[in-house]
Amino acid sequence: MHSVAFDAGRKPSDRLLLQEQDAVAAKLAVADADALMADVAAAARRVAWSMDATWQRVSAATTRPTPRKLFGRRVTGPVREPLADGVVAQGGEVVLARDADTADPALALRVARAAADSGSPVAPYALERLVTEGAPSPEPWPPPVRDALLGLLGAGRAAVPVIEAYDTVGLWERYLPWWPRVRSKPQRNSFHRFTVDRHLLETVAEAGPLMREVSRPDLLLMAALLHDMGKGWPGDHTAAGVALAPPEMRRLGFEDADVADVTRSCVSTSCSRRPRRDAISTTRRRCCRSPGRSGGARCCSCCAA
Repeated sequence: MHSVAFDAGRKPSDRLLLQEQDAVAAKLAVADADALMADVAAAARRVAWSMDATWQRVSAATTRPTPRKLFGRRVTGPVREPLADGVVAQGGEVVLARDADTADPALALRVARAAADSGSPVAPYALERLVTEGAPSPEPWPPPVRDALLGLLGAGRAAVPVIEAYDTVGLWERYLPWWPRVRSKPQRNSFHRFTVDRHLLETVAEAGPLMREVSRPDLLLMAALLHDMGKGWPGDHTAAGVALAPPEMRRLGFEDADVADVTRSCVSTSCSRRPRRDAISTTRRRCCRSPGRSGGARCCSCCAA
């Protein structure tokens, strides 16, 4: 990057400007600027996750457990607090219970939900076990697995770092096989601030506060998650999303009427030139259909991430 900046007559810098990306990609024998920036984003995310995980382990190793009494005796061993079925908290981390059934396809999603709700990271050893021992869900997804996913998505902004940790170790694509197509993919417009994958997670997080305003919060969350999935495919991303969303919804076990609602939402939220109202209106109660309560700017802010 520094050599390209020097060739362009600019002082060396740690900033890779838009006008320099094509030249840098060519010098590094990368396909194009989009592929280059996807590699940069993926590497940065991996470094950030590794640093966070390392310092969390350091903190856990250097924090002395609080003494407590057990059957009248003073003990200082680690405390294991149940969080969900097969999930406990220990030493500031979320870990698997001793009797956790790693063959349960909903287990990893319950672990992630517990981490988001508690604000604690998933322990590296727990992540390793979930990767090596975890099982994919049968398709269509049974209700417990679908509910576990919706519970995680409904956890709001706290779910974002947990999902990104899962994506880093390869767990997230076990549940959403299409995710690698949008992972770290740059967006070339001023309206969006994030890569496509992070944009989808940010949209889900922004939709969280609106869940109480709709009769079907599950469909709101799914519309937020899927609305730009088509950007991982060539051609018009709206047309691609309309074709991809129905089979994905059916794979997750939703009924046809729900599939149609979310597909309509994907059409409206994929167009950046009009208000994103349909993602709310397809799930909103009829009493909330007045112009002043139809979503408007708040819905637009969901997709501006």
